[in-house]
Amino acid sequence: MHVNDILTTPTHGDDAVERRPGSFGVISSARNPYVPSTIDRFADHREVNAVNALNSIGTHVRTWTVHLTIACYLGALSFGIFSHTFNYNKGVHPAMYYIIWDMFCGWSAYDFRVHILGEGESGTIYELAPGPWGQVSPYGKLARHHYDTFCNAVYRQAVNTINHTTHEPITRIFCVEESWAKKFNLDDKIWKKRYPEVKDQYSYYHLRAIMDVEGNNYLSNGNWYSFHATNFMMDNPRLVGDSHRYQPFAINSVRTNQPAFMSGRSNYQSAQSLSVGAPLGN
Repeated sequence: MHVNDILTTPTHGDDAVERRPGSFGVISSARNPYVPSTIDRFADHREVNAVNALNSIGTHVRTWTVHLTIACYLGALSFGIFSHTFNYNKGVHPAMYYIIWDMFCGWSAYDFRVHILGEGESGTIYELAPGPWGQVSPYGKLARHHYDTFCNAVYRQAVNTINHTTHEPITRIFCVEESWAKKFNLDDKIWKKRYPEVKDQYSYYHLRAIMDVEGNNYLSNGNWYSFHATNFMMDNPRLVGDSHRYQPFAINSVRTNQPAFMSGRSNYQSAQSLSVGAPLGN
């Protein structure tokens, strides 16, 4: 059989394929799924272009997202360094705690509690925080006044309780700081596995301030750590001598807010500000 006879042999029904004698190629195919027409090839080409365009857009979006994330991260760290260096809005928001330099520097081996007490004319001692209406616990079970480690709100909390309760006249307000080793916070089962001795918690009580109901301050001490650090240095003649001979270098913040324990008063003197002698340089 001649090859032209094979090419021009029609198929059954509407699937006839038109051939041209002497040609080995297909001119057109109406319904043959194995031979795509020009329209089919054009549609496939458009689909490929659309897929490529979507992939390109996705690549650009991912790239810009990565760049933006890196820029935000470096920008936040840069602002934290600037804020800590120049003391600019370090406490403007709790999130600043995660970008300034002194992150987690306040952790210690001791746990602290703040006790606010009032002394009446008869010598009776009253607990002024929490008030008789109950304690406020913003996080967990710990009362709100225990979070005031700098004791900036002691006077306001004490006066708030005094003004809204019935009692004898209050003559003095005391702020007492209680501290103990954090290992005593362990559960009894964990304590028995780790320590051979009996769990007998011992607390240290340190007087932070004494004032009257008008806000006049009679005594102000630093916290338990600062108090013992100052005594340690004063009891060491070598450290006292070094403080006279050398000029110390330290980066510290200058506090411009109201003094601790007070409310608009200016007669505050802290034990932390006691001088051991003016540095003479070297």
